Amino acid sequence: MRALTRNALVAVAVIAAMMAAPAAYAERHGGPGHHGEGGPGGRGEFQRDLDLTPEQRDALKAHREETRARRQELQTALKDLRADLKDELQKPELNTDRVNALTADIKALTNKMIDARVDSIVSLKKILTPEQFEKMHQKMHRHQEKRKAKMQHRW
Repeated sequence: MRALTRNALVAVAVIAAMMAAPAAYAERHGGPGHHGEGGPGGRGEFQRDLDLTPEQRDALKAHREETRARRQELQTALKDLRADLKDELQKPELNTDRVNALTADIKALTNKMIDARVDSIVSLKKILTPEQFEKMHQKMHRHQEKRKAKMQHRW
């Protein structure tokens, strides 16, 4: 039972980490700081690279705000469920029904997060041309590779 629960937690953590990478990229390059609108690597440069129309810029801004709010909501709920599961597993008397229920809730929420990510990608494909989407995808991939390399140097 403990191995199954541990494996489920590891799987949820891995999925959450994979889903957070594009979100972290979007927040870092869209938020305040040296990567803001006009800074190198910022949203302004990103939009110029994609050669967006004003309508596309507006649609992307609305998409970004909507997905950020939804992502925050789901991440907060997942964090709460994980904390509840951790608390439950640390109790002297293990309530397997409660553990199983929390694990099922975590899995269901993880599925919602995956669905939200897929929906976000589908929405982006509706806003951008195929060429713009490919350019954006390549740019995000390069950024993720840089992050991976930077993280490897830390360890």
